[in-house]
Amino acid sequence: MKLFEVARLKGVSRKSLVAVQGSDSFWSRVGFYKVKDANVCASYGDNAVFMEKVLTNNDDPATNFP
Repeated sequence: MKLFEVARLKGVSRKSLVAVQGSDSFWSRVGFYKVKDANVCASYGDNAVFMEKVLTNNDDPATNFP
C-alpha cells in the first residue's frame, strides 16, 4: 500500500513537511500547499517552507508515493 493510503486508513487527514532548497515547487505539484505564517526552525535554512496536504479518497495515485 502507498503511504497516503495507509495514513487515510489509520485516520490521518493531512500530511505535513518542511520543503528545503527550493523544493516547494515540487511538493506543490504533488498536492502540498504552503501554510501561511508558519514558523519554521531556522536550522532548515532561510528558504524553508512549511507545507501540508489534505488527504482525500480522490487523491491521484501518481502523487501517493512514499
